[in-house]
Amino acid sequence: MNINKNKISEKLNDEIGISKIFCKKVTDEILNIFTSVIIEDGSLNLVNFGSFKIKNKTPRFGRNPKNKKVYEIKKRKVIIFKSSKSLLDYVN
Repeated sequence: MNINKNKISEKLNDEIGISKIFCKKVTDEILNIFTSVIIEDGSLNLVNFGSFKIKNKTPRFGRNPKNKKVYEIKKRKVIIFKSSKSLLDYVN
C-alpha cells in the first residue's frame, strides 16, 4: 500500500477528530521538519522507528544491457533508511 500526505491527514482526522485543514497543516509541517533536519544534519533518527541518512554516491560508469552503450552516472546524494530493531520485531 502506498501512502501519501493526504492519506496521513485523513487518518489523523479520523483518529483524533480535528479539522481536515488543521490535519493537513500538521502533516505538511512535520514532513517539512523531517526534510530540513535531514538536509542540515545529514541524518534523522526516529526512536523506535528507524533512521534516515544521506549517502554520497561517487560517479561511475554503467552499461545499458539492451544496447550495450556505456554511460557515466554522475555523483549524487541518496537517502538511506534503516529500520530500528523494535520496528523489525513489531513487523515480524
